[in-house]
Amino acid sequence: MWLKRISCRLFSSAVLLCLLRSSAATGTGLYLDLPAWFQPADTAGTELTAGQTWLESDRADAMVLGLGVSFNPGRRTSVKLGIIYPAIHLKGGFKHGFGDGSVSAATRIKGDSLNTSGLFLRWDVRIPSGSGALEPFSFRSAGGIYPDVGAGLEFRKETSYLKFRSSATWTRVGQKNEGDGLVNVDYLLVGALVGIKAGGSTELQGSAFAVDFDGSGHRECFLLGLTRKLSGGLDLTMTGGIESGGRRDRIFDSFVSVFFKCRFPAAAAAGEGG
Repeated sequence: MWLKRISCRLFSSAVLLCLLRSSAATGTGLYLDLPAWFQPADTAGTELTAGQTWLESDRADAMVLGLGVSFNPGRRTSVKLGIIYPAIHLKGGFKHGFGDGSVSAATRIKGDSLNTSGLFLRWDVRIPSGSGALEPFSFRSAGGIYPDVGAGLEFRKETSYLKFRSSATWTRVGQKNEGDGLVNVDYLLVGALVGIKAGGSTELQGSAFAVDFDGSGHRECFLLGLTRKLSGGLDLTMTGGIESGGRRDRIFDSFVSVFFKCRFPAAAAAGEGG
């Protein structure tokens, strides 16, 4: 019952914010789903993640539906597929549709067999499958449709009460745009997450990310989240965050997200056994 009340309040607040804004969004770089940046470390089965994010800025507001599927093709490698569906408030209505898709993968270089601690090689690919009218959630330049490809390293450390993640990746943008409007250039992303387990079913998370664009500014994002394990292999994660940096560089000012993660039986059984 409490969950239903919280969801209704968040949705009502998001609708009200959208009604108060009317200008188009610009910025440097594209929208990054940073609350889901670090993959889960489960080693078996498949996980389905679905939820909603409300973004606020002084130019425009948006509501973004997200869907992700995580699976493990091998003992050392995990893969996550993602797609978003944004709705951006404009004067007189909304524009909406599917945004760009994404594929990320992490392969263990050295660490434990559960993939909870160690050093990993990380790949991130953004697939320009959305409409160019949905900037910054999708983008298509005049020079052709090419994916953005990022690569780097990720470090993991996990104990019975603490979880730590950090990563550094360099992304080569396939569709550069340094003219008017949205600036889309290569960038370095550095991030870190600390999770503290509060009992057997609750975890508090704090994370920070810095994005440095190639000769075109930078921005930072700071997040606080709470994950609660529910019955039936279902998790609920609520996250809030703010973005700092120059007005030209920011995509949003603040956001709130609510996501559910469903662990299918094989993954749930593996988690209980660990």
